[in-house]
Amino acid sequence: MRNKIFIFIVLLSNFLVADGGMAFSLKTDYMNHRAEIYAEGDFESGTALKFVNFIKEKKIGKAIVYFNSYGGSLDEGIIVGEIIREMGYSTSIGTINSRMSGVCASACAYAFAGGTSRYIYYDKQRLGLHQFYNDTNRNVGDIGSTQQTTARIVKYLSDMGIHEQAFVVASTTSKNKMTWLTKAEALKLNFANNGKNTTTSEVKLIVGIDGAQKPYFKIEQERAEGIGKLLLSCQKNIMSLEGVILTNIESSKIHTQNVKRNYFALDDGEFLVQQGPKGLSNQYGAIFFDRQLTSMDIDKILNSNVMNM
Repeated sequence: MRNKIFIFIVLLSNFLVADGGMAFSLKTDYMNHRAEIYAEGDFESGTALKFVNFIKEKKIGKAIVYFNSYGGSLDEGIIVGEIIREMGYSTSIGTINSRMSGVCASACAYAFAGGTSRYIYYDKQRLGLHQFYNDTNRNVGDIGSTQQTTARIVKYLSDMGIHEQAFVVASTTSKNKMTWLTKAEALKLNFANNGKNTTTSEVKLIVGIDGAQKPYFKIEQERAEGIGKLLLSCQKNIMSLEGVILTNIESSKIHTQNVKRNYFALDDGEFLVQQGPKGLSNQYGAIFFDRQLTSMDIDKILNSNVMNM
């Protein structure tokens, strides 16, 4: 559905130009090799078209979109969010003069939700939710129309990976009020993920050289800087831990040059530290960490909540 919407907007954008409302401006983030798009003002009819035209005119590839908006048209907010997800952009809240403060409320929150990575780091980055309402500025109307809008919002939030409780928060907040999410609340609802998507895990089998099936446990998380994997396996009564960061050739080379030490981490404490490049390798755009585990190491892993590398 999002593909069709995006193609439809691109076709229309060749003929329509929206004036007023939200304004877009551009800077370059040289450190992360991406564009910074600043979106400030109200979501009005034609905002999505203006956004697409801006992307096409500036030939923007990789990007993060900073919002500063009190909202406006719900439809435009959702469509902008769908375009952002289609383009693989990240989102945050801020202004061109300050990336650490800004407001993204009402319809803007749904555009913000479109980011593959959604960043909220500071208290002055304010994300607000409340009830939707129709063009007459009333949050009542035809029951069928209300049900359709509700279903659309719930599905959209689900497609974007936002917890369903976010809709409950919005729907129980009067249109004349605003529920401002704290950073912790935004992270809990997955409205913000700060570059880290949900961790997944599974047990898989591989066939060894001897033909025997060997199980291993895989934990995986997609992040803005790459995909991280932790693999636990056992062969000949020896437990091994392998960490993999899938990034790109340039980044993997940079991170493995002149390494002074490398390590895993348990609950933010250093674990299995190796000096220099020992236990670390770089191949085809991936960084590998390899360790053999003692029974004491295994106990520490089992009694921890978070593992990193």
